[in-house]
Amino acid sequence: VASLDPLIVFYHDGYLRIGNSKYNEQDFSNTVNHLTTHTGLASEGKATWQDFTRKIEINAKAYNLRIADPVEHVRSQVKQAIGEMVAAFRDVTFNTK
Repeated sequence: VASLDPLIVFYHDGYLRIGNSKYNEQDFSNTVNHLTTHTGLASEGKATWQDFTRKIEINAKAYNLRIADPVEHVRSQVKQAIGEMVAAFRDVTFNTK
């Protein structure tokens, strides 16, 4: 976060926290599937942005997605989500009021 008024948030591809386990929104019997690599699941290891990029490209082909650049599509969604989250919590987190 570079500025709160106006709100400016810088983004760069870098450290990535992802869940490596198969995830099923209909089955909550496995209580660790939602955990990210940051939580210490040593057997899963940590992911890089390049790992995530490869996963996106593999899934885009597997599901025959018709997106010109699926990696950029996901990157844009990540940026949008971060911006919305920072904006939503700006006043509480940064005591701007």
